Amino acid sequence: MKGEVENLFEKVFRKKIYFEEVENEIFFSDCLKIYFEKNFIGICGTANSKILKQFEIEQDVFIVDINVDLLENFSIKIPKYKTLSKFPSVYRDFAFIMDDKNQKIGEIEKFLFNANSLIRSVILFDIYKGKEIGDGKQSCAFRLEFRSTENTLTDEIVDSHCKKILDEMNKKFNVYIRI
Repeated sequence: MKGEVENLFEKVFRKKIYFEEVENEIFFSDCLKIYFEKNFIGICGTANSKILKQFEIEQDVFIVDINVDLLENFSIKIPKYKTLSKFPSVYRDFAFIMDDKNQKIGEIEKFLFNANSLIRSVILFDIYKGKEIGDGKQSCAFRLEFRSTENTLTDEIVDSHCKKILDEMNKKFNVYIRI
């Protein structure tokens, strides 16, 4: 039952709830308080066997009591729907040579993702350090996925966007392409 309540909140609110054991022998044999975003919102548990006998119920009864009025105060983030593209993706792989101490790979990844509206994903797939690229240097390889929702991307279009991105990368991060 606890798992069902957790799943419900994760699906509806996209957030977790927390439980705390509590003694409530009058109504429950096992009882948990339910907390959502650190606020008490209800209880759940197994009904006390003495109460079940009074009503001639011979099986376990599970109770969940949630104050839904309290939930109105919490914002529900509804996922935004995006139409899937009918057009194929185009991929480009780039390996950048950079200082291995001062470069923040996460910043570069974020920059690449936000560099162009056609970029759908950026994946870091390799980091290499070795004498071939120089002391204090590393090579970081990224795969960029380009896709348009309006038309098929040609190599010329993607290559022109890549050139602009690479120029900006060089200026902003002082990196260059590994050949």
